Amino acid sequence: KLVNDKELLDKFYEELNYCKNMLDTRIKTFMDEARECDLKVYACNGGFFTSVPTTNPPFVYERLREQDIFLIPLETSIRVAICSIPLEQVKGLARKIKEAIDKIPDDEDE
Repeated sequence: KLVNDKELLDKFYEELNYCKNMLDTRIKTFMDEARECDLKVYACNGGFFTSVPTTNPPFVYERLREQDIFLIPLETSIRVAICSIPLEQVKGLARKIKEAIDKIPDDEDE
């Protein structure tokens, strides 16, 4: 039905472009801020997710959770689901992650 109905198909592409632009804006906002605060981030190619390497993901997760920021601790990084975070909450997120990483005790940052 979608393919055979030009009006419906046009509406679909309009919504698809809106969502793509929204995701691109979130990614650009996060990546620009990460560069500004010198936060190492894995590439966010096309993405719904990116990861931030850290020596102690559970520690970083807990520091962020205390601020009601819920990211996913992995073995060697923290995963950020950019696709699920409203733009207003993306602003400042890279700095908060950087601050949490910077608080890892020296004896655990080796």
